[in-house]
Amino acid sequence: MTDGSAVEDFLSERYYKDGEDWNGLLTRVAKAHAEDGDEFLEYYEMINEFRGVPSSPILMNSGTDLGFLSACNLIPVEDDLSQIFDAIKSAGMIQKTGGGVGFNFSKLRPMGDIITKTGGSSSGVTGFLYGFDACSKMVKQGGKRRGANMGLLAMWHPDILQWIYVKHAAGEIETFNLSIGVSGELFAKDGNGEIHFVNPRNKESFEGVDPLRSTKDKIFRVSGISTSELLQRISQEIWHNGEPGLLFWDNIQKGNNTPWLGNIQGVNPCGEVNLYYWESCCLSSVNLYNHMKKTSDGWKFDYEKIARTTKTMTKLLNAVLDNNKYPFLQMEEAALKTRKIGIGVMGWADSLYRMGVEYGDKRCMHLITAVMTTIRTAAEEESEDLAEKDGPYPAWKEGSPKRRNANLLSIAPTGSISFISGVSSGIEPAYKIAYMMQRKERPPMAVISRGFIDLLDDYEQDNKDDVLNTIIQNDKTPNDLIEMGILDFDKYSHVVTSLEILPEIHIKVQAAFQKYVDLAISKTINLPY
Repeated sequence: MTDGSAVEDFLSERYYKDGEDWNGLLTRVAKAHAEDGDEFLEYYEMINEFRGVPSSPILMNSGTDLGFLSACNLIPVEDDLSQIFDAIKSAGMIQKTGGGVGFNFSKLRPMGDIITKTGGSSSGVTGFLYGFDACSKMVKQGGKRRGANMGLLAMWHPDILQWIYVKHAAGEIETFNLSIGVSGELFAKDGNGEIHFVNPRNKESFEGVDPLRSTKDKIFRVSGISTSELLQRISQEIWHNGEPGLLFWDNIQKGNNTPWLGNIQGVNPCGEVNLYYWESCCLSSVNLYNHMKKTSDGWKFDYEKIARTTKTMTKLLNAVLDNNKYPFLQMEEAALKTRKIGIGVMGWADSLYRMGVEYGDKRCMHLITAVMTTIRTAAEEESEDLAEKDGPYPAWKEGSPKRRNANLLSIAPTGSISFISGVSSGIEPAYKIAYMMQRKERPPMAVISRGFIDLLDDYEQDNKDDVLNTIIQNDKTPNDLIEMGILDFDKYSHVVTSLEILPEIHIKVQAAFQKYVDLAISKTINLPY
């Protein structure tokens, strides 16, 4: 929950067009995608009530000359210098119009491999990564924010050890999230397995550089690494700076709704959408906090309301697919071939706080099942109705579900739209219950968990201001205040922050959501010291 003026400042800086206000933005977005007055009102009210909010590009660019509405995209990177620079150029054009970009670098030959035409040797994946990053630093997304990218490398690639450490020093690579595509092989044999490095150019064994054993005078190369050591190195670097992330590549392929089109080729910058080359993300999120109702037994979810919002959102995102002004023809063709959309959630943690439910406990797991069953069923029903009206997605195959969209659900981080909506992001617990946000050229601003502050009001906590000040000024959690005798255990012990939750519980919650999500989930798992 943030101060209204701070949200208005944020909207003015990034979302409003000249002379526009909140009503003007809603009118522009709803008008751009509605077929009639009833649809206009349906879209307008959903966003205005913060029941369902589409992704930032849809809010920013609907009804404008730019008109590019995709949050993120995947473009190919081939093992050819001219095609590498084509990819850099395409990425720059996409970021110029407001989109983020995913890249799978696994086809590039490793560092030191021969270049036949010149007789030289390749600079490897990390060498080209710096070039992609430099381009993104120069291009702001839609003129509003610096480009955002995802770099993916398979665990068998000879450059993988360099990849793990490429962001060890702060500021080296600034516009990329980095991830490793891993398979079940990494976790087999109780960590006693072996990963053998393979040159993607010729599928032959190739020794990769080990930066931990190399010196200024001598490069140390290895033909592979044990699975236990690879996991240890990845874990240590994740603990150090939060990267690289892990993409479970075999699971991504198993969950592919259109296997007849081939293997999934990559993901978007935050990893919640699995894509073929040139596909893009069409995203929106249900604000669960605004779908609660007060009953005699306390706060509960209104499942009928969640279903209605989901159906409206499914219809809106299909209109967005059709009205999108794609910067490249191949992007339009790819997006409309499968018509992937990604409906997610936000406000999960705030909802749990107000309901008196602890993140990851038994009630939490039951609520995940109830909420996600409702959302998935509603999205499937609406997509099937649209298929009856407009036909199934063009790549549809007889025997598969006859829907307008190949995929329907994806849980994004929702950083900006959750800030605008005043709720917790995605399915994340609060990192801090209350803190001061530092703002450029503006005074600091208090950011407070909406679920927690409403819970204080529900219990008529007479020392609310003292509670919030203690949390902010002393960097405390509600459970710290319970130990200090300031808050009551029975009322507030369930209000936990991300660092108070074991990694196993984070994974347990994510896995429960993933059962119902046919794309993927962007999730942060905090590792204790």
